[in-house]
Amino acid sequence: MGVNPKFSPKNLLNNLFGSNGDPIAVDFGATGVKLLAVEAGQPPKLDAIGFAPTPPELRADVRKRFTQQFEDLGKMVARLGLRNRKAVCSIPASQTFCKHMQIERAGDIPILTIAQAVTAQQIGCDPSALVYQPIDVGPLPSDATKHEVICTAVSRELVNLIMGAMRHCKLEIAGVHGEFLATIRGFDSITKRAEDATIGSLYLDIGESSTKVIIAQGTRPVFVRFVEIGTGALDQIVMAKRSCSAAEAAALRLEHSATLGEEPAVQPVPEPVVATAAQQTGLGIFALMPQDRRRGGGRQERMLEDAPLPELAEQVEILADEVQMCVRYAESVVPGLKIDRLMCMGGGAADRALCRRVARTLRVQAQVMDPLARLARTSAVPALNVDLSTPHPEWSVAVGLCSCPVAL
Repeated sequence: MGVNPKFSPKNLLNNLFGSNGDPIAVDFGATGVKLLAVEAGQPPKLDAIGFAPTPPELRADVRKRFTQQFEDLGKMVARLGLRNRKAVCSIPASQTFCKHMQIERAGDIPILTIAQAVTAQQIGCDPSALVYQPIDVGPLPSDATKHEVICTAVSRELVNLIMGAMRHCKLEIAGVHGEFLATIRGFDSITKRAEDATIGSLYLDIGESSTKVIIAQGTRPVFVRFVEIGTGALDQIVMAKRSCSAAEAAALRLEHSATLGEEPAVQPVPEPVVATAAQQTGLGIFALMPQDRRRGGGRQERMLEDAPLPELAEQVEILADEVQMCVRYAESVVPGLKIDRLMCMGGGAADRALCRRVARTLRVQAQVMDPLARLARTSAVPALNVDLSTPHPEWSVAVGLCSCPVAL
């Protein structure tokens, strides 16, 4: 597929909002496509929301999955009355090249320019076939002549394919962003003060096919990794052990998780306003944000049950160790970085055993996040296949896209 001559990757990263109202967000996830319309304000207001699940038999085939999701997107746009709106969409992390590299300075050439050339070499393709978004983490503590750079890139053909599909759905493309950055932007509201710049946050997005590990210092991303372990892999183990279907395996896993001890739940706010700190500590509740130690809350240690199903113990331990290695690497290349909080999200965040085991391995307090909680809403909000009376930790990317930069 040829490259659209009007497409400029740089333009997708400029300006905060388009001129035709607040853009809607489109998240092409592994299990379905999410559509979210939010009106900017304090707090932001939910205008419309919709989800179209992708049939399980199509999820492993990227082309078939996209074809189905593009079709579903068009139907949702029409039903929610969102045609001719600007839209910001995500590039699935599974389709994004992402690698940490330590790049040495070369004269006056910008580090990010060098990073783009190195990325193309690593992939082994024509540099013009990629769209880049490298992140300069900064000089290495051990050698100031080298910079830690998060090199991310995606096929330009895929970007054009998504842009074409958006236009076919009567949407005006205003931005394309990776899931890693969108996730961080979704929680800018709890890390917006000047003194928050040194807070270390670990965002753990547990999906069906994979887990995204994202570490930020303040609002600045310093580490990202795509781990190919998700709830689907756990359910496959249960299926093999107990000779059941995927749906039955997921139900067994979550039923076991629900039996684990729980702290007193935070009562949901009927019409959420700006998020405030949860008073309870530990993990096992759906809260708006982790305990904020800057407000004088004591750090209490409570040993909550975290044992998964016996057949899942090894795989859960592997994932927890993977996350711990990510933290150790990030702390070794970012001066002064210390993980202060673990924020779990994604559909897999409903598994208490999994989230708690990661929290215990890292020895940090954690919360399961509900990114939709801070959006003001009324009972008349159009909603397709989304129950707004329950928490939705899987909407972090979509909410973050609403805060990502867009082009005019």
